[in-house]
Amino acid sequence: MVDGGHEGELPATIGRFEIRSLLGVGGNALIYSAWDEDHQRRVAIKLLRDDRSIRRDTQARFLREAKTTARLNHPNVVRIYEVGTHEGRVFLALEYIEGRTLREWVEREQPEVADILRCYLDAGRALEAAHEAGVMHRDFKPDNVILGDDGRVRVLDFGLARSTRGTDNFQTLENMTPGLRDALAAGPDLLATIGFSGTPAYKSLEQHFGRPTDPRADQFSYCVTLWEALFGQRPFVGRTASAIARAIEAGEIQAPPSERAAAVPRRLRKVLERGLAAERIDRWDSMTELLSELEAASKAGWFGRLIGALKPDKR
Repeated sequence: MVDGGHEGELPATIGRFEIRSLLGVGGNALIYSAWDEDHQRRVAIKLLRDDRSIRRDTQARFLREAKTTARLNHPNVVRIYEVGTHEGRVFLALEYIEGRTLREWVEREQPEVADILRCYLDAGRALEAAHEAGVMHRDFKPDNVILGDDGRVRVLDFGLARSTRGTDNFQTLENMTPGLRDALAAGPDLLATIGFSGTPAYKSLEQHFGRPTDPRADQFSYCVTLWEALFGQRPFVGRTASAIARAIEAGEIQAPPSERAAAVPRRLRKVLERGLAAERIDRWDSMTELLSELEAASKAGWFGRLIGALKPDKR
């Protein structure tokens, strides 16, 4: 191994972590598998890419992700162990999870409706906990949820998250390295709020138009994601972000394939449709209410089908 001054080389260490391998390359970060000798555990290192390290908004996303995730102590949120700098680039040391994204899981395994709902209810509880802590995710999608080989669902990538309480002054991490503390002291505006965010196919109408948002934007993204998992297609279609926004504004929900629709209780579909409302005032008041309605709808639907199946055939 060589010291990583360039992205093509594998650094021997990042911070106090011994680098084992490169796991992947994202739009603004490199993901490494690493070893934490102090705690005898495997970790994932997320290192800001060198070619974008001078962009302050990108650094802000990393710092926001660190601070946001650290304050969310929940079994369905990926844990963050440490944040620091490596050769001027910010890095996060994260919980290492063996598993796959919910998108990969649904596409490859084609699970039953009950299994899909169980996993997404767990993911929804992570959003519920975040909202209760005063934090929005703002980029919820199936690629940002991991189903671990241990069966536990974890939501990750809070890089676009922001406070719902009008401030981004999150608590200081006790395990923040001195180098990062110095960087923050020299440029505290690294934590400036990022306004326009999200993935177009999953964004709420208010995010598309750059309007003020609240936790109901996450609720919309969650309902798009769950709808896609259940029906095999997203509710709003369009080849461009503006086309998707127009479909949302017009309430043009694409009818799901009849075979997939038949497998999903009608009441459950109605619950999702309310969460997909263009105007946030027409959605559920909170993730707590939405999750409660989803659970009730699924139980009622499957109980009704069970009773119907048990009725004698009168033919």
